[in-house]
Amino acid sequence: MSIQLDFSGEIALVTGAATGLGFAIARAFGLRGAAVALNDLVEDRVEAACDRLGQEAIACRGYTADVRDAGAVSTLITTIEDELDAPSVVVANAGLYPNTPFLEMSEAEWDRVIDTNLKGVFVICQAAARSMIRAGK
Repeated sequence: MSIQLDFSGEIALVTGAATGLGFAIARAFGLRGAAVALNDLVEDRVEAACDRLGQEAIACRGYTADVRDAGAVSTLITTIEDELDAPSVVVANAGLYPNTPFLEMSEAEWDRVIDTNLKGVFVICQAAARSMIRAGK
């Protein structure tokens, strides 16, 4: 039995979506009809990712914002609401781990990992959930 999902008319926000797993997730939602709000840190990567999705007729808007920064995330969500609508789906995919051996990792590097992988998920999900509630989603 095959399950077919249809996200037509939905807005899917995917963080960390310019490359790798995040890009694959964004593409999968797009291929199932969602308009993709693609977020990442680097503008050039965001533009390139949206261009690649556009070549597959996937509706994509790119947004740069650091998920560790609550102010940047608030602006991100407001911009998505203004340009597309409140997101229907959020995939908090942004994450990192430095290419540093554990015993050589600095506390600052570890703080960046925790801020991105934990705080970033909290910040983006809370802001998006508030947006969804305002929109009745």
